[in-house]
Amino acid sequence: MKVFLPRVVLIIACILGVPGIALGWDPARPDDPAAHAAAQAALTQAQKPRSLLTDIRELPGLRSSGLALQKNIEDLQQALTTLNAEILEQEIRISLSADLLFDFDQYQVKPDADAELRTLTTVLRETDSGWVRVVGHTDSIGGDAYNLRLSEQRAESVKRWLLGSGELGVEVIIETSGQGENEPVAPNSNIDGSDNAAGRALNRRVELVIQAQKPFTDSVITPMH
Repeated sequence: MKVFLPRVVLIIACILGVPGIALGWDPARPDDPAAHAAAQAALTQAQKPRSLLTDIRELPGLRSSGLALQKNIEDLQQALTTLNAEILEQEIRISLSADLLFDFDQYQVKPDADAELRTLTTVLRETDSGWVRVVGHTDSIGGDAYNLRLSEQRAESVKRWLLGSGELGVEVIIETSGQGENEPVAPNSNIDGSDNAAGRALNRRVELVIQAQKPFTDSVITPMH
């Protein structure tokens, strides 16, 4: 048993890529204190967390000709979760709060929005999209024409940030438009006519539709049904 265990440790050391420890072990001298020290060192090394990169798979909808390492997959999944993305068969829909991106009545992207937009670039970079639609929306405060223009400017600002970030690493066609207050997702006012501040906050948003070149079926991106 004393001979068998160190030999097993030798095999572990070789598999886990610890050549120095493996070469230091001499099976002909199983009771050598140095051999036992090497065995203990191999076990200690084996117990440390390691990424064996065993999850290299062909993934439709991911960059690099469909090949991605586990880290790319985990980064993408984390980004989709953080952005609360809606995943359909061949597109991803993301809604960003305008209050997070812009100051009141402004269309320049705030510095505080960088983290959220960098998370968005992870999705664009790791999915083989190639085409994105950015749509701005406002609440009902202000005139129709003013809100329409503001929503268009905000969509353009997001586009400029994404293209100017230097973090995409892929060519993406980004189209923009604005809907003003025409497509609310919540009531701007309550039934009694009073202001619905929470509803208006939901309506102030920028929506993105990321179109993939291939369906997400059978990939790590699971469509929502």
